[in-house]
Amino acid sequence: KVYAWKEVTVEGQRDYDGDGVLFPVVIAPTDPNITIESTLSLFDDSKRSSTIQIIEDLLKQHHGALIFRDFPLHTVENFYSFLKSFTPPFEFGSYLGGGGPRLSILGPIETSTESPAQYIIPMHHELAYLTTPPSKLWFWCEIEPADPGNGRGSGETPLMSSKWLYNKIKEELPEFIAKLEEKGVVYTRTIESRMTGNRTTQRGWEEIFETDDRGLAEERARQTGTEVIEWVNDGRSMKVRSQKMAATKNGTWFNSLVLLHPAIHEEKDKKEVHWNVEYGDGEEIEGELVKRVYKMMNEETVKIKWRKGDVLLVDNFLALHGRSSFNPPR
Repeated sequence: KVYAWKEVTVEGQRDYDGDGVLFPVVIAPTDPNITIESTLSLFDDSKRSSTIQIIEDLLKQHHGALIFRDFPLHTVENFYSFLKSFTPPFEFGSYLGGGGPRLSILGPIETSTESPAQYIIPMHHELAYLTTPPSKLWFWCEIEPADPGNGRGSGETPLMSSKWLYNKIKEELPEFIAKLEEKGVVYTRTIESRMTGNRTTQRGWEEIFETDDRGLAEERARQTGTEVIEWVNDGRSMKVRSQKMAATKNGTWFNSLVLLHPAIHEEKDKKEVHWNVEYGDGEEIEGELVKRVYKMMNEETVKIKWRKGDVLLVDNFLALHGRSSFNPPR
């Protein structure tokens, strides 16, 4: 047992099963004067394995999300040192194939998204539209979001148990989930060049596949699950269609259906809607059903207000996350 931290309760946590297990779990240091050196010492060679195993167990017990609060992680350098304490056994992953616009900060650390502040990003599993999704996600708060106003939210990173959502959909829309599990899904997106595209909601294909070479871009697209590639708009844009992919995984809602289906983005400018999602046989997925799932997400989401220095660890196979709208800075 690690005595350097304790579980604490914060506003917004949820007890999904009525058994006192809160989502997300929040841990804080037992010593309010803990230093960054003392924090990192929890991961010394002699302790790393046991400390990480305890954190992994907490993640599984609490539906896949854990917040480190009031640890001395106030700078990006502190956060990077904290991340490196988990390696090995953790390894930094790649965002190859990921479309979200981001800025590089330090090492593997990037801004979570540069999408406009007024946009709500629906609940999703990170990169579930690729065959190479990460197993873990790390978020760190450098600047607390400003107070809500002007019809915008508080900039939280909403969370949800994917198993709970799966069971909810299975209860309310059993035929829909049965059809998805039978047929799977296929994702199609049109990726403009960074030279000509609107990069507020998606990066250019050169950035997504980390090359200016079209042949290498095609090769990397196939490495991440693309089956069909076309060059459109006079060769300026890359249209990719994924292989058939599962819509659920081990009793979870593991997909990008709500995130990427055009029915959820009807209010956006058409130039900002790059995606389509169909059943695995090419049949159109009913927009009204996707909207019903989106409504379930919005009604049952868990929102914890960010505090400076917070670190959120998400098991990408157990929990969904999104982004609330906000007033800058955040």
